[in-house]
Amino acid sequence: FSIETKQISKFEKGIGKLSSSLLTNEVLQKVIKVDSKLEFDMIDESFYDALQKFEPTGIGNPSPSFVTKNALVVKSRAVGKKNDHLKLRIVKDDIYFNAIAFNLGHLSSKLEKGQKVDVCYNINENVWGGRRSIELKIKDIKLN
Repeated sequence: FSIETKQISKFEKGIGKLSSSLLTNEVLQKVIKVDSKLEFDMIDESFYDALQKFEPTGIGNPSPSFVTKNALVVKSRAVGKKNDHLKLRIVKDDIYFNAIAFNLGHLSSKLEKGQKVDVCYNINENVWGGRRSIELKIKDIKLN
C-alpha cells in the first residue's frame, strides 16, 4: 500500500493502538521449525550427501533442521570480532561434532564442560586442508 508522508504519524498511532492487544509475548516468541529428532550416530558423510538432494535451499525451501537432546558440551568459546558467535565441540554417545552458533556468543559464559544441552541445528560440510568433515550450524541451544 502507499500512504501520504503527512499521514504517517496518524497511521503509526492507529496501527500501534490496534496491534498492542494482538502482539502478546506468546505471539512475539521466536519459533523454530524442527524437521526431525536426530541422534549423532545417524549423521555421517552419506547422510550429508543425501541432504544435498534438497538443494538449493533458501526462502521457500529452508535447510532441514534437526534437534538432538542431551548432548554434552566438551568445549565452548565466544568467537568473532565482538565475541557474538559461539564455537562448540559437543558429544553424544561418543560421537563428537564441531559446531558454530551465530549470534549466540552471549551463552559462552553459561556453558560448562560436561553440561547437557538440547541443540537445534542444520548440518553443514567443512572442508579444510583437503579434509572433509561434518559441522553443525546451531540455530538454538536449550541449557539443561
